Amino acid sequence: NLGCTPMDFNNSFADEAIRSNGTDAGSLCQLGKKFLELGRAEEAAEAFYHAVQLDLDSIEGYVGIAEAMLKLGRFEKALASCKQAITLRPTDPEASYCLGRIYGRTGRQADSLQAYRYARQFKINNPDAFVVMGEAHAEAGQYEQAVEFYKEAVRLQPNNVVVYGTMAETYQKLHQYPQALDAYNQAVRLRPSADAYSILG
Repeated sequence: NLGCTPMDFNNSFADEAIRSNGTDAGSLCQLGKKFLELGRAEEAAEAFYHAVQLDLDSIEGYVGIAEAMLKLGRFEKALASCKQAITLRPTDPEASYCLGRIYGRTGRQADSLQAYRYARQFKINNPDAFVVMGEAHAEAGQYEQAVEFYKEAVRLQPNNVVVYGTMAETYQKLHQYPQALDAYNQAVRLRPSADAYSILG
Protein backbone atom coordinates (compact mmCIF):
# COMPACT_ATOMS: atom_id res chain seq x y z
CA ASN A 1 0.00 0.00 0.00
CA LEU A 2 1.69 3.20 -1.20
CA GLY A 3 -0.45 5.46 0.93
CA CYS A 4 -1.06 7.63 -2.13
CA THR A 5 -2.42 7.63 -5.64
CA PRO A 6 -1.75 9.73 -8.75
CA MET A 7 -4.70 11.91 -7.73
CA ASP A 8 -2.63 13.11 -4.75
CA PHE A 9 -0.28 14.96 -7.09
CA ASN A 10 -0.36 18.00 -9.33
CA ASN A 11 0.51 16.20 -12.55
CA SER A 12 0.71 19.11 -14.97
CA PHE A 13 4.39 19.98 -14.60
CA ALA A 14 5.85 16.54 -13.95
CA ASP A 15 4.16 14.55 -16.73
CA GLU A 16 6.42 15.73 -19.53
CA ALA A 17 9.59 15.31 -17.47
CA ILE A 18 8.54 11.79 -16.47
CA ARG A 19 7.83 10.82 -20.08
CA SER A 20 11.21 12.15 -21.20
CA ASN A 21 13.06 10.17 -18.53
CA GLY A 22 12.24 6.80 -20.00
CA THR A 23 10.48 3.92 -18.39
CA ASP A 24 12.92 2.54 -15.82
CA ALA A 25 12.43 3.00 -12.11
CA GLY A 26 16.00 4.11 -11.44
CA SER A 27 15.79 7.09 -13.80
CA LEU A 28 12.45 8.12 -12.34
CA CYS A 29 13.89 7.98 -8.81
CA GLN A 30 16.77 10.22 -9.89
CA LEU A 31 14.23 12.62 -11.35
CA GLY A 32 12.29 12.54 -8.09
CA LYS A 33 15.43 13.41 -6.15
CA LYS A 34 16.09 16.37 -8.43
CA PHE A 35 12.55 17.62 -7.87
CA LEU A 36 13.09 17.29 -4.09
CA GLU A 37 16.30 19.31 -4.32
CA LEU A 38 14.36 22.01 -6.15
CA GLY A 39 11.69 22.04 -3.46
CA ARG A 40 9.06 20.62 -5.82
CA ALA A 41 7.65 17.93 -3.58
CA GLU A 42 4.46 17.37 -5.59
CA GLU A 43 6.41 16.60 -8.76
CA ALA A 44 8.89 14.51 -6.82
CA ALA A 45 6.10 12.43 -5.34
CA GLU A 46 4.66 11.74 -8.77
CA ALA A 47 8.03 10.69 -10.19
CA PHE A 48 8.61 8.29 -7.29
CA TYR A 49 5.07 7.00 -7.60
CA HIS A 50 5.65 6.10 -11.24
CA ALA A 51 8.92 4.43 -10.26
CA VAL A 52 7.19 2.04 -7.87
CA GLN A 53 4.52 1.34 -10.46
CA LEU A 54 7.30 0.08 -12.72
CA ASP A 55 9.13 -1.73 -9.93
CA LEU A 56 7.02 -2.75 -6.96
CA ASP A 57 10.21 -3.63 -5.05
CA SER A 58 11.81 -0.21 -5.51
CA ILE A 59 12.83 0.71 -1.99
CA GLU A 60 14.29 3.97 -3.28
CA GLY A 61 10.88 4.78 -4.78
CA TYR A 62 8.95 4.14 -1.56
CA VAL A 63 11.43 6.14 0.50
CA GLY A 64 11.22 8.93 -2.06
CA ILE A 65 7.43 9.04 -1.81
CA ALA A 66 7.76 9.17 1.97
CA GLU A 67 10.26 12.05 1.82
CA ALA A 68 8.04 13.99 -0.57
CA MET A 69 4.95 13.40 1.54
CA LEU A 70 6.86 14.48 4.64
CA LYS A 71 7.75 17.78 2.96
CA LEU A 72 4.11 18.22 2.02
CA GLY A 73 3.00 17.57 5.59
CA ARG A 74 1.05 14.44 4.65
CA PHE A 75 2.40 12.43 7.53
CA GLU A 76 0.12 9.39 7.36
CA LYS A 77 0.96 8.82 3.71
CA ALA A 78 4.65 9.37 4.41
CA LEU A 79 4.51 6.78 7.18
CA ALA A 80 2.66 4.24 5.03
CA SER A 81 5.18 4.50 2.20
CA CYS A 82 8.17 4.39 4.55
CA LYS A 83 6.86 1.28 6.28
CA GLN A 84 6.42 -0.36 2.88
CA ALA A 85 10.12 0.21 2.18
CA ILE A 86 11.06 -1.23 5.57
CA THR A 87 8.85 -4.26 4.95
CA LEU A 88 10.72 -4.92 1.71
CA ARG A 89 14.15 -4.47 3.30
CA PRO A 90 14.24 -4.13 7.10
CA THR A 91 17.97 -3.40 7.07
CA ASP A 92 17.80 -0.44 4.69
CA PRO A 93 19.24 2.51 6.64
CA GLU A 94 17.68 5.23 4.47
CA ALA A 95 14.20 3.87 5.13
CA SER A 96 14.84 3.83 8.88
CA TYR A 97 16.30 7.36 8.82
CA CYS A 98 13.21 8.48 6.94
CA LEU A 99 11.04 6.80 9.57
CA GLY A 100 12.95 8.66 12.26
CA ARG A 101 12.32 11.99 10.52
CA ILE A 102 8.61 11.25 10.22
CA TYR A 103 8.36 10.36 13.90
CA GLY A 104 10.33 13.49 14.79
CA ARG A 105 8.01 15.74 12.79
CA THR A 106 4.96 14.21 14.44
CA GLY A 107 6.23 14.63 18.00
CA ARG A 108 7.18 11.00 18.61
CA GLN A 109 10.71 11.74 19.77
CA ALA A 110 11.34 8.41 21.53
CA ASP A 111 10.29 6.48 18.42
CA SER A 112 12.39 8.82 16.29
CA LEU A 113 15.54 8.12 18.30
CA GLN A 114 14.86 4.39 18.23
CA ALA A 115 14.56 4.46 14.44
CA TYR A 116 17.80 6.42 14.12
CA ARG A 117 19.65 4.04 16.44
CA TYR A 118 18.42 1.09 14.42
CA ALA A 119 19.51 2.70 11.14
CA ARG A 120 22.93 3.57 12.54
CA GLN A 121 23.74 -0.13 12.90
CA PHE A 122 24.02 -0.29 9.13
CA LYS A 123 25.91 2.98 8.56
CA ILE A 124 28.36 2.89 11.46
CA ASN A 125 31.05 5.17 10.02
CA ASN A 126 28.82 7.44 7.95
CA PRO A 127 28.97 11.07 9.15
CA ASP A 128 25.37 11.65 8.09
CA ALA A 129 24.30 8.97 10.56
CA PHE A 130 25.85 10.93 13.41
CA VAL A 131 24.33 14.19 12.17
CA VAL A 132 20.78 12.84 12.16
CA MET A 133 21.31 11.29 15.58
CA GLY A 134 22.52 14.67 16.84
CA GLU A 135 19.52 16.41 15.31
CA ALA A 136 17.15 13.92 16.89
CA HIS A 137 18.68 14.45 20.34
CA ALA A 138 18.61 18.23 19.85
CA GLU A 139 14.93 18.13 18.91
CA ALA A 140 14.32 16.18 22.11
CA GLY A 141 16.16 18.85 24.09
CA GLN A 142 19.08 16.52 24.80
CA TYR A 143 21.76 18.99 23.76
CA GLU A 144 24.76 17.39 25.45
CA GLN A 145 24.10 14.10 23.66
CA ALA A 146 23.57 16.01 20.42
CA VAL A 147 26.99 17.66 20.70
CA GLU A 148 28.68 14.30 21.11
CA PHE A 149 27.14 13.03 17.88
CA TYR A 150 28.13 16.22 16.04
CA LYS A 151 31.70 15.75 17.27
CA GLU A 152 31.74 12.26 15.78
CA ALA A 153 30.37 13.65 12.51
CA VAL A 154 33.16 16.22 12.16
CA ARG A 155 35.74 13.66 13.21
CA LEU A 156 34.70 11.60 10.18
CA GLN A 157 34.16 14.64 7.95
CA PRO A 158 36.34 17.46 9.31
CA ASN A 159 35.50 19.90 6.50
CA ASN A 160 31.74 19.92 7.05
CA VAL A 161 30.94 23.59 7.63
CA VAL A 162 27.25 22.99 8.26
CA VAL A 163 27.89 20.59 11.13
CA TYR A 164 30.25 23.05 12.82
CA GLY A 165 27.54 25.70 12.57
CA THR A 166 24.93 23.36 14.00
CA MET A 167 27.28 22.33 16.78
CA ALA A 168 27.89 25.98 17.64
CA GLU A 169 24.16 26.64 17.90
CA THR A 170 23.80 23.62 20.17
CA TYR A 171 26.63 24.84 22.40
CA GLN A 172 24.82 28.17 22.67
CA LYS A 173 21.72 26.40 23.94
CA LEU A 174 23.94 24.82 26.60
CA HIS A 175 25.32 28.30 27.43
CA GLN A 176 28.79 27.00 26.59
CA TYR A 177 29.82 30.13 24.71
CA PRO A 178 33.60 29.54 24.35
CA GLN A 179 32.91 26.17 22.71
CA ALA A 180 30.25 27.79 20.52
CA LEU A 181 32.70 30.45 19.38
CA ASP A 182 35.34 27.81 18.61
CA ALA A 183 32.86 25.92 16.44
CA TYR A 184 31.78 29.09 14.62
CA ASN A 185 35.42 30.07 14.03
CA GLN A 186 36.08 26.62 12.60
CA ALA A 187 33.17 27.07 10.20
CA VAL A 188 34.50 30.48 9.12
CA ARG A 189 38.00 29.09 8.69
CA LEU A 190 36.66 26.40 6.38
CA ARG A 191 34.45 28.77 4.41
CA PRO A 192 35.61 32.39 4.74
CA SER A 193 32.60 33.78 2.93
CA ALA A 194 29.67 36.06 3.64
CA ASP A 195 27.51 33.03 4.28
CA ALA A 196 29.91 31.66 6.86
CA TYR A 197 30.28 35.01 8.64
CA SER A 198 26.51 35.43 8.79
CA ILE A 199 26.20 32.58 11.28
CA LEU A 200 28.19 34.67 13.75
CA GLY A 201 25.51 37.35 13.74
